[in-house]
Amino acid sequence: MPIKIVSITVFRKKKSKIEFLLLRRLPALGGFWQSPGGKREKTDVSLKAAALREVYEETGISKKDVIKYIPTYHKSSFDKHYLTNKPIRTIYEDIVGLEVKPDVKITLEVNIIPEHDSFVWVSFKKALTMLKWQNNKDAFHKFHHILLEKN
Repeated sequence: MPIKIVSITVFRKKKSKIEFLLLRRLPALGGFWQSPGGKREKTDVSLKAAALREVYEETGISKKDVIKYIPTYHKSSFDKHYLTNKPIRTIYEDIVGLEVKPDVKITLEVNIIPEHDSFVWVSFKKALTMLKWQNNKDAFHKFHHILLEKN
């Protein structure tokens, strides 16, 4: 059975600016910045349901705070552990987008399994300097292009 995960590019529009949400993993889990995301559960009836659940579990953002869902805009897979670089069973990742209300409140304390110790809202350019993995940077480039086309 393949391992499937979802990563969510969370963004908000504040005045004329677009800001992206990044979460910092705990030092024991790598200490790097990333978008929310995680494993798709058997109880998730759709990719959108998995994205909404993961975002809520990691940030406290609920469905009522979501303005728009952007379906899969980037896919990737990897077969090495992110910390040890040792081979693992292949993980398949769908990356989706969520636009949230500009005044949405974030709380990392909702997660019953702590993964992150900090969050920031940053510009596209700043996000690119903070993200560790090239795949995440590639996805952000693609997403930014999508946003520019729509505006």
